Amino acid sequence: MKKHIVILLCISLAVAACGCKKEDIGTTISDVKESVEETISSDETTSEQQYYLDCDGEIGYTVDAACNEIGKYTYKDYEDVFKEMGVDSEYGVSIDGMYDGIIYYYTTDYSEDTSKLNFYAIDAATKKWVKFYSISGEWAASGLDYYNGKVYVDIRTYEDNIRQEEHVFNVDKDSFTFTEEDSEINEILKGLNGKQISPAKMGYCFQRSYDEMGYLVVEQAIEGEETKWSYSKYTADGISEFKSLQKCRKYICGYSQNYLYLNNFEDDTLILDCYNIENGTIHEIHGEDSRDSYITYEDGVVYYYATNEKQYGMNEYSVYRHDCRTDRNEKLYTTSHIPGTGNARFGVDGFRLIGGQIYVLQFFGNEEKWARFDEVGKTFEELDLPVKEYTPFKYGTINYYSNEEICSACNTTVSKTMLRTLY
Repeated sequence: MKKHIVILLCISLAVAACGCKKEDIGTTISDVKESVEETISSDETTSEQQYYLDCDGEIGYTVDAACNEIGKYTYKDYEDVFKEMGVDSEYGVSIDGMYDGIIYYYTTDYSEDTSKLNFYAIDAATKKWVKFYSISGEWAASGLDYYNGKVYVDIRTYEDNIRQEEHVFNVDKDSFTFTEEDSEINEILKGLNGKQISPAKMGYCFQRSYDEMGYLVVEQAIEGEETKWSYSKYTADGISEFKSLQKCRKYICGYSQNYLYLNNFEDDTLILDCYNIENGTIHEIHGEDSRDSYITYEDGVVYYYATNEKQYGMNEYSVYRHDCRTDRNEKLYTTSHIPGTGNARFGVDGFRLIGGQIYVLQFFGNEEKWARFDEVGKTFEELDLPVKEYTPFKYGTINYYSNEEICSACNTTVSKTMLRTLY
């Protein structure tokens, strides 16, 4: 029986820091994890029970709901394939997922007079590849998803009169062929030219968003001295406005069954506005400054992180969970930057929820690996899913010595020095 694989794309995280005004570290939230526990049969798995873990496009893992490895993708193993495809990999290649043993990738080709947006598939076992969809470069990809055994390609234009389309492909893995079929969502999109449909989450196609959330969000930009937005709810019964979200200065980040998540350009301390679609109330989640950043959300629950700046860039990162239904906040854990690992934010990078559990990239020994957070013990469980090895850690440790000179008259720091020694 064929196995189907679902991708959860790595959420783009802004380089930010955040602290919480109503910090309640000792408080636990008993009702935030409402995800249905998935059961895996030893004889059969479904697409909903498999996930793709990837953060930088170099190494990706297909895993089951318990994060056990099913398959692995390493870019270096397919470098020759991308060269054969004519892909310029000088600045890296971003893989959009590996589903049912097939790797998906899309890019815009500017080599001809008229640019083209091309979608490719690579058979992971045979390295055979095919261009299964191509369209004029006036279109841009807004999402690629593998849902219910089919590939969903969402595209849009960025002209004044926005157009959006969703293309659906049946995949025959044995013959490695792709057959396009009609999209249920396309009829909706055609009737909304000039307005934009937003997916529920990064990596969700429109069809998945509609099926799982029960509605789609329609966004209309009102240009003027300053851009404003109006939001409406689309269901099979038609379009209805969100009354509190008409001609507002809020831009949408995503939505769930009962909440919309929005932000704005005017409040430096705002992490997210959580708009309750049932009663129209808005719950604001605030931090302390503009470096605050959300990571992801469940229905009415927001995960975000704060950066505590330390000396010489050795920052600490604290991850919080905020329940906007009860206005309760919980600090989950704090991790530190590791010297010699560049800009990696362990405990933040790669953050995702699978089966109600948190999975992130963490540092063990001299390796970066996927890890599972144990909420009871407040520890990270190392998984056998390595991503990167930092060789300097094989040979020694880095010690720091710092010196700071302060003016005796005005108590101002006039110089700082740091010496790093590798032993």
